[in-house]
Amino acid sequence: MSDVGHGHTVRRYDEELQRLERRVLRMGELVRAQLQGLPRAIDDRREGSALAVADADDKVDAMELKVDRLIINVMARRAPAGVDLRFVVAVSRMVTDLERIGDEAASIGKVLAERQDSIEVGGAVDSYAELAALSNLADQLLGKAMLAFDEHSEVTARELAFGAATPNGELFKRVQALSASSREEGVDVAHAVNLVLVARSLERIVASICNIAEHVIYLVSGEDVRHG
Repeated sequence: MSDVGHGHTVRRYDEELQRLERRVLRMGELVRAQLQGLPRAIDDRREGSALAVADADDKVDAMELKVDRLIINVMARRAPAGVDLRFVVAVSRMVTDLERIGDEAASIGKVLAERQDSIEVGGAVDSYAELAALSNLADQLLGKAMLAFDEHSEVTARELAFGAATPNGELFKRVQALSASSREEGVDVAHAVNLVLVARSLERIVASICNIAEHVIYLVSGEDVRHG
């Protein structure tokens, strides 16, 4: 192969990796839009707003398929190695966790769409206000994780993976408190069940954000910190 042809091949390979990165970032934006839709659905208490969060998961799923096809194409045609292989592996893992977050946000939207007071249990905690606040926090953490990916920032990723997105972080602790409010005396059983379902979805969202941060650490440093 001539130098000119080789240079063209390298440029095309780099463009494919950049396109892959852009698609993952776009998928992150779609998932964040779902999380941002939850407080809006709570504010107007309309079934349509909540169902819109659930329906938006179709766009996330479609983007996941596009990313998967591009990953397969890169692996088959380019046989990446070294840093490039780490990038493809990390992206593949990230996409799985982004899709899970989208699924959990959709599940919360479906619970909210059931009826206006589906998670209101009374007591000291305003379930709807707290869910709106926790959705905003989750969106902020996911935004931070995607920024770490975009900037290849190991420092930011570690702040999430070993701090903010762990059971010791504010979000997880507040989710636990929200779940505990469902067990207070005199609460409506059906509403309590719905609230527990919502809390568990939030727990899984936090876990997936932590996973994404761990994947970024692997991408940047090569260190696999999962299950640490």
